[in-house]
Amino acid sequence: MEDQQRRDPKGWEPHGVDAHPTKSSGGGEPMTRDLRPWLRSAGSSLLIVALLIAASALLNPMLGRYVHWRRIDIGAPLVFVGLALALRRRWI
Repeated sequence: MEDQQRRDPKGWEPHGVDAHPTKSSGGGEPMTRDLRPWLRSAGSSLLIVALLIAASALLNPMLGRYVHWRRIDIGAPLVFVGLALALRRRWI
């Protein structure tokens, strides 16, 4: 039988720690997957959001559409925070 990781009886996973255990492919000790640093995640997210805004500002007028800046005012910070969290937790 395979060794199974210890879990909370209710099935809850711990949150808020810097390393999350994962199963190793060799069946040995569980590996730890480190989180990326906040500065690197936020910097990458800022670069991606800035490139998306620039592409929108350049391509939309070429296609005869207007840029809806109010949508960008709300959407850009939400995309930035979501992308920073996703990059930090290595979901992407």
